[in-house]
Amino acid sequence: MIEYRGYTGVFEYDDEYEFFAGHVVNTRDGINFEGRSVGELKASMRRLWTTTLSSAKRRGGNPASHIPVGSWSVSTPTSTASWPPKRVVGECP
Repeated sequence: MIEYRGYTGVFEYDDEYEFFAGHVVNTRDGINFEGRSVGELKASMRRLWTTTLSSAKRRGGNPASHIPVGSWSVSTPTSTASWPPKRVVGECP
């Protein structure tokens, strides 16, 4: 895990391609990052987080909306004929 300004990035190492790839888990914006070393991975996360924040501010939106780590969101239909599905939000134990 990598922490940056209250956001958490998780990553995996791909042995075949010899690089790290990860994403920020507690944001509604899709922030994916990668690098060939841990240093590159951290720099990529910081750079992409900053780019996403700047872009959101220019659009006038909510920049990098924060989702607390440990929360979850599931969409389920209330019946087979119901659409769109009902959104259920809760906390992990």
